[in-house]
Amino acid sequence: MSNRSFVDDLINRPLQQSPRFYAFARGVVYLVNRLYFGNKVYFEAPLPSSPFVLAPTHRSYIDTPLVGSILKEPLRYMAKSELWKNPWLGRLIELLGGFPVDRSGADRNSLNTALEILRAGESLVVFPEGERRSGEKVEKIHEGVAYLSLKTKVPVVPVAFYGSDHVLPPGSKFPRRGRVRSIVGKAMYPSSYVEDTSGKKSVPRRAIVAMTNDLELTLQRLFDEAKSL
Repeated sequence: MSNRSFVDDLINRPLQQSPRFYAFARGVVYLVNRLYFGNKVYFEAPLPSSPFVLAPTHRSYIDTPLVGSILKEPLRYMAKSELWKNPWLGRLIELLGGFPVDRSGADRNSLNTALEILRAGESLVVFPEGERRSGEKVEKIHEGVAYLSLKTKVPVVPVAFYGSDHVLPPGSKFPRRGRVRSIVGKAMYPSSYVEDTSGKKSVPRRAIVAMTNDLELTLQRLFDEAKSL
């Protein structure tokens, strides 16, 4: 089976999140985050009502579990399609609300799935950097988060994790004890970037660029603030 056929087959499968399993896993992850990583979450403002797009920085594989300390309600996640090559891991990711995205190019199927999730009233986690980055500079983030927000009229909640790459550096197989700091920023609302687009098929390009630039600046500010905590 070609890689493209493999990805299409995954995306066309029904999503099978288990809220009960998510709640159990979230409880376990929360304890690990708090006791082993010393993670404490700081909020600049109360979270908006669902749905929204949660947009965290990405420096380590533990960033996804760290999201579990932010709120109790189930979230949906985009995850790289390669993870489903292990059937057991793929099934686990589905139970936790993940769905595959092909990172080799523009993946319209995954984008449409994300739009459907937000329109159904569920919140979605998307890492705007697209993949793990190194260093303390937040730059060249992708425009997908802004597009999803503007298209569905849901807010974006920026999040910065500092220290996750020290706890689980690239190439490490097991996390070590350390201290992670998390800051959840104020929600960014699409109405600040574009007027009502009801009935229109496309989102203005200038709005996507403006919101993406502001998100990048906000993530950098939050990352720097998390470092000083």
